[in-house]
Amino acid sequence: MNQSSVLRLPSTDASNCTDFLKVLHLVESEKQFFSEYNSYFKWLFIEEGEGAIQIEKSQINARSGDLILIPPEKKYNLSKLVTTKYWIAVYRDETKEENVDSQTHEFLVLLPDKFRIMSLIKSHNLQTQHFNLNSLERLRWLNRLQQMKSELTEQSFGFVEMLNTLLTQLFMDTLRLMTPNNNSNPVESHPLLTNVFRAIAQNYHQHQFSLSDVAKIVRLSPAYLTDLVRRKTGKP
Repeated sequence: MNQSSVLRLPSTDASNCTDFLKVLHLVESEKQFFSEYNSYFKWLFIEEGEGAIQIEKSQINARSGDLILIPPEKKYNLSKLVTTKYWIAVYRDETKEENVDSQTHEFLVLLPDKFRIMSLIKSHNLQTQHFNLNSLERLRWLNRLQQMKSELTEQSFGFVEMLNTLLTQLFMDTLRLMTPNNNSNPVESHPLLTNVFRAIAQNYHQHQFSLSDVAKIVRLSPAYLTDLVRRKTGKP
C-alpha cells in the first residue's frame, strides 16, 4: 500500500471552522476520493518513489520531488502511485462557484499578490502543470505540508489563522513556479488605482464578479483600466 496524506484546506474565508476536515489517509477508498474532490484545485507532491498519474487522456511520469497541479474538474487516476509516498492538498474557494472570465483573469494577473492568487484559483484557463523541485524547494514544500497536517490534526488555539497563513504561502510558492520571471512590482501611488483595489477587495466574493463590474464602479472602460494597471505595474 502506498503511504499518502490528503489534506483538505479551508476556504480563505475561514471564519466558519465547521467546514474543516481532518487529514484523510488515502487507502482503498480512492473512487470516493475522486468523486468527492473532483471540483477542487489539487496539489500533488511526490515525497518518495516513482510512478505515473493519469490526467484525462495524458499520463504523467512522476518521481521524488515532483509537484503536479491538477485543476478542478480534470479526471485523474492515482492507481499507479502505489509504490510512492505522496501528498495531496485540495482546495476550493467556497465564496464563488463560477470561474472568472478570460478578460477578468488577464486583468487580475496584473494586480498585487492577493489578487493574483484569486486569478489562479478562479481561472477557467488553468491547465495541468508539472514541476520538478530542487532540493531546497522540496524541503520547503514538505515542511509546509507537514505543518498543515499538524494544524489540521491538532486544531490548537489559532489554527485557523495559521492555516490561512500557510495556505497563502502555498499559493505564493505556486505562483512563483508558474511565473518565474514575472516578479511583482509595487504599484505607484495613484488615487484611481487605490479605488480600483478597494472595489476589487469589496466585491470579488460576489456572484459573477468581473472586470466590467470594477470598470463601472470607477467609471472607466475595461480596456483603459487594464492598460492603466499594466502601465503602472510595468507588466507586459
